Amino acid sequence: MILADSTLVIDLLRQRHGVQDILKQYQQSYLAISLISIAELYTGLHYTRKKLGNKIFEQKKKELESTFAQFEILELNADIMMLAGKMRAQRLLEGNPIDLGDLIIGATGFFFHATGIMTRNIPHFECWQIPIVKY
Repeated sequence: MILADSTLVIDLLRQRHGVQDILKQYQQSYLAISLISIAELYTGLHYTRKKLGNKIFEQKKKELESTFAQFEILELNADIMMLAGKMRAQRLLEGNPIDLGDLIIGATGFFFHATGIMTRNIPHFECWQIPIVKY
């Protein structure tokens, strides 16, 4: 299973050059996102509503929900949250803090034995010792 970072979903929505081609390469793989990515993406969605109005919000909401259908959504649990908390403490003690959302995504990948994490934000995921799938 390849776990996609929230940035991948954002890049899909923005139709960033080459992202669809990368996903086609992994068509036979099981692609997933962490439940925390939904919260991160809905934050951006509701920010759009405030800035651009309801019409664009509704359009972007449909696009987002359609994009979610391309992925298995992995649930969170206490074990994942404990792993993320432990890694956050380690990173803080090292003087190299990482965003909690990315740590939860990484912990989700670790818990579910992901074979890779697909991201452009490589430094936030290297600590999990899961292969990074760059795009």
